[in-house]
Amino acid sequence: MTAAICRTRRRLIFVLLLAAGCNGAPPGVAPPTFDPAAAAARALSRYDANGDRKLSRDELDACPGLIAAMDRVDRDGDGSISSDELQATVQDFHNQDVALVAVSCVVKRNDRPLEGATVTFVPEAFLGDAIKPATGVTARDGTTSLSIADEELPKEYRGRLRGVHCGVYRVTVTHPDVQIAAKYNAETRLGRIVTRRDHDTLSVDVGVP
Repeated sequence: MTAAICRTRRRLIFVLLLAAGCNGAPPGVAPPTFDPAAAAARALSRYDANGDRKLSRDELDACPGLIAAMDRVDRDGDGSISSDELQATVQDFHNQDVALVAVSCVVKRNDRPLEGATVTFVPEAFLGDAIKPATGVTARDGTTSLSIADEELPKEYRGRLRGVHCGVYRVTVTHPDVQIAAKYNAETRLGRIVTRRDHDTLSVDVGVP
C-alpha cells in the first residue's frame, strides 16, 4: 500500500469519526462504560505493594500504560498516583462520552519502515472488561490505524468505522517474520493513554536495543 493511499485511508477514518457527531458516538455505537471507583480500587489492589494507597513508578513496572500516563494522572506532581487521581482520570474518560478515537502508529526497525508488524493496544486490566483491545497491521510505509475488532461494532458499521476506546493501554508490537525484542511484546514497556484529545501518532523503533 502506498503512502498516499495510507494518508487517504487515515483521512477517511478521521472523517467517519467526525461524522459520528460532537460526542463521538454514532447511532448504535455506545461509548464504553467506566466505574472510576472500582477501577482505582482494582489498580491499588494489584499494584500498591507498600499499602500507602498510592502508586509509585517502581510499583507500576507491570503497568506500562500508567507509567506512560504518569505525568498526566499525577495531578499534584508528587511522583505517585493516588486513588483520587486515578478516579479523576477514569471519570474523565467517562465524561468525554466518546465511542472511538482515531489512533495511528508508525513502526520502524533501525529507522526504516517495518511492513507487516502487528500493533496491539491492550487495555490495562484495572479498567475492567468494557474497554476492548485494538489492533492494526503496518503498511509498506510502517504506518497503521488501530481499531477495535469489527465484531465489537454494530453490523452496519463493520468495515466502515475504525477507532480505539478511551483508556489506558500497554502496547505490543509483533511480526510473523522479524524477531522483535520482548520489551516490545511479551515484556512490553510501551504504554499509551487514549482520549478524544489525543491524536498524536505513536512512533516505535523496534531496532532500538
